[in-house]
Amino acid sequence: MPVVNTIDGKRELVGIVSERDIATKLGSLKSGGLPPSGFHISSVMVNEVIAVSEEMALEDVAKIMLDKGIGSVPIESDGVMVGIVSKADFTT
Repeated sequence: MPVVNTIDGKRELVGIVSERDIATKLGSLKSGGLPPSGFHISSVMVNEVIAVSEEMALEDVAKIMLDKGIGSVPIESDGVMVGIVSKADFTT
């Protein structure tokens, strides 16, 4: 799930959260039984997002996802997130 910050109507991609990120946070000893409602998205999200241009070939996007071991990649146009490609998109 992409995390965006909207300023003056422009959506800026600031992070991404996966099921794995949430599971890791819930299972960490530091969280020590804190209920999920006590977490802030900023404590779970990954800040260093791998995003690609909407002009990139789908084959190249798939290679990035495989090489980096990630399940989704945000798509950007002129620095603005316009979509997302996930591994489910390759199986349908």
